[in-house]
Amino acid sequence: MIKRIRRDLEQVKAKKYHQFEDLDPIIQRCINGYSHLFPRIQINKRGSKIVYHFHVHEVSAISIEKQHGSRDSIPRYFAKGIIAGIDDLITYIEGNVDNNTVSEE
Repeated sequence: MIKRIRRDLEQVKAKKYHQFEDLDPIIQRCINGYSHLFPRIQINKRGSKIVYHFHVHEVSAISIEKQHGSRDSIPRYFAKGIIAGIDDLITYIEGNVDNNTVSEE
């Protein structure tokens, strides 16, 4: 499953414009599939903004804001930070998941 998530992230990286609907499902799949690695996770939802705090030293908080008003996509500067955070999250999962589990997927 983590290989599929990594492949989906690479597809999102290749896009010119990034949207909430592209990035949030990747984070959700990481959380749902590997929740045992993040026992203290906090998800703060306020209005159109969602912040994921994993409370893991290797992974920083990821903040995603939905498109609103005149925005049709997430600004590139913020999208790069979000993608880097998701990349760190996937790398952390890959490093901490049992090798047998990764090879079976």
